[in-house]
Amino acid sequence: MAFEPPEQLTCYEFLERLSGGVSQPPLVIAGASEDDRKKVVIKVRQPDCGAENNQGATSLACEFVVSAIGKGLGLPVPDFFVVDIPFSLALAIPDDQIAALFSQNSGPNFGCEYVPGFAEWNSNILGVKPSFRELLGFVLAFDSLVVNCDRRVEKPNLLYRGDEIL
Repeated sequence: MAFEPPEQLTCYEFLERLSGGVSQPPLVIAGASEDDRKKVVIKVRQPDCGAENNQGATSLACEFVVSAIGKGLGLPVPDFFVVDIPFSLALAIPDDQIAALFSQNSGPNFGCEYVPGFAEWNSNILGVKPSFRELLGFVLAFDSLVVNCDRRVEKPNLLYRGDEIL
């Protein structure tokens, strides 16, 4: 399996905080250049929510390694990146809370492609479609392999749209 290093992007603009997840990750515009821009969800080294299991840069390295292995195994993983948050961007953000978050996380962070139209999976509401059973079995086996204890019924870390799962 050939490994492709992640694309390195620069964060150009803060859009909003997403409501999902404990850390409510920022949604930003980032790109390899100002002409190449995409929406990216950033997982920062030091979230401002006091996330109980956050280990700083080590947590981001785990996100990266597990994403790379999952993608290499053919699991439906969004594209992932190393996203640099310039300190100058933090100074330009008028929202004090976001400015502080970006300031304490200037430099490299983990990011993944924002895929519009997907919703957070809720098995209590959705049940498990027969077409999803095989893929969900692979996801559970993968979680066991990488010792991911972060995926639970109340926090599935899965997105879905129709018959697609990420």
